[in-house]
Amino acid sequence: MRTTLKDVAKLAGVNFTLVSKYLNNNQQARMTKETRERIDRALRELQYRPSSIARSLRNGCSHTVGLVSGGLTNPYNAHIANLALKIFSQHGYQLLIALCEDKNVDAALNSLCDRDMDGIFVSAGLNADALPTGCPVQGCDNPEPVMQSVCLKLDQSLDEALCVLPGRVIGLFFHPSSWQGAFLAAAERSGRVADCECRDLDLERDLRRDEIRNVCRNRPDSILTSGWETMQMLQELCDSEFPDYHPHLLLHANCRGSFLNAPGIVGVIYSSTSSLIKVSCLHLIERIKSKGIGQTPPPPPLPTCFIPSDSEKYRKLVATHFELT
Repeated sequence: MRTTLKDVAKLAGVNFTLVSKYLNNNQQARMTKETRERIDRALRELQYRPSSIARSLRNGCSHTVGLVSGGLTNPYNAHIANLALKIFSQHGYQLLIALCEDKNVDAALNSLCDRDMDGIFVSAGLNADALPTGCPVQGCDNPEPVMQSVCLKLDQSLDEALCVLPGRVIGLFFHPSSWQGAFLAAAERSGRVADCECRDLDLERDLRRDEIRNVCRNRPDSILTSGWETMQMLQELCDSEFPDYHPHLLLHANCRGSFLNAPGIVGVIYSSTSSLIKVSCLHLIERIKSKGIGQTPPPPPLPTCFIPSDSEKYRKLVATHFELT
C-alpha cells in the first residue's frame, strides 16, 4: 500500500498540514529544527514518494511532455528521442513517446492530449493537419504556419552551394521542412530557376528509393539532398543500376561517417542536430511555463555552413564510424 502524508505525520508526531508545508518548502511555516528532522526521518523511514497525480491536480501541471516521432529503429529518430529525453528530464519533465510510423500524426497528437500533456514536441519531417487546443505544440525544422517551429538558416549556405553545383540541379527533400522553400529561393537569387527543381521524398524507404531511381533515370548534372540516408541510397543505386552515371553530389550533413569519402561529393551544408533539438525543447519549456500568457516568439533560425569537400574542415567529417552531431 502506498505511503501517504498522514502516515508520515503520524510517525513524526506532527500535523498532516505541517508535513505538506515541509514538502512544499513553505517559508511561512513555523517549525523547529527538531520538528523538521523528525519529519525528514519519517519520510526516509517510510520511503515516501510524492504522488505526481495529486501534485498535477494541485498546480494544474503534469510535468509530462509528449514526443511525436517516427519509428525509433531509425537512427535519426532515436537520436532526437534520446536528446529530448535528456533535456526534458534535466528540467523536471517526463517524456511520453507516441509513434506514428503510419504517418498518422493527428492520431498521435490526440493520444498524447488525452493524457494531459503540458506540451508536445513533434519531430522533424512530421506535420499535422490541425493542432489540438489546450497545450503548446512545438515543431522542429517545420516551416508550416500551423506549427511554431525552430528552423535552420539556409540562405547563405545554399547560395554558396549553388555556385559549385553545375548544370541542372535536383533537390531531394522531405516534406515538410525548410529546405524546399530555401532551395527555390536560392535558385531565384542565382538566376538559375530554370535549372533547379524540387522533389518531395517519402519517409518510407521503398517509396523513397523508387523516387531516387526515377531521378537517376533523368540524369541531372547535380543532386542536392537534405538526408544522409538518402545520399547513401543514391550512391548504392548509382553503383548497382546506373554505373555510368556520376552526378555532382551535395548533402545536408548533421553527421560524420565514412560514406562522406565517396567520389562525386562536392561538399556539405553542415548543421548540428543536437543544437536544433536543444533549442526546440527549451523553447517548448518556455511556452509551457508562460501558460499562454502572451506570445513566446520563436528563436531565430539556427545557422548552417557550406563546407567544400576539398577543405580540412570537411576531412574531419569523414569518420570511421557513423555519428549524428
